[in-house]
Amino acid sequence: MSKTGDRAQELFNELGYSCSEAVFIALAEADGLSQEEIDAGNKYAGPFCGGMGSASVCGALSGGIMTFGRYFGRAMGEERNPDMSNYSEALFSRFVDEFGTPDCSALKNEPDYKEQCSNYVRFVVDAVNDLLDNGLYGDDDDDCG
Repeated sequence: MSKTGDRAQELFNELGYSCSEAVFIALAEADGLSQEEIDAGNKYAGPFCGGMGSASVCGALSGGIMTFGRYFGRAMGEERNPDMSNYSEALFSRFVDEFGTPDCSALKNEPDYKEQCSNYVRFVVDAVNDLLDNGLYGDDDDDCG
């Protein structure tokens, strides 16, 4: 159990933040972003809750993918960093491998789905941290041995 995962679940379960917001905020806090930066980013994370409001791609997953933008995104005039797509794809694949689908409508398959969503929030936070800490290929990013 990670402290960041605990914080994400607290934000989601107790403080009224959506899945996408809880993931974004917990990871941003852990990375030491200022409150102003967190507030600004959270405004972008909000609309992704509930599968972008249409029960499409899981909001927790979207919040995690947004985090990769902070690490691998580009500023105006910079070249595109392929790591952003690679890390996003890795998180997406891990999520689908674990839960079978990225679709909010299928993931929220019980009347009291909040506990399920809380588990998705924790999974995404822990998976993002694992990918950032260990790279795409585990502890050693050198896939040549």
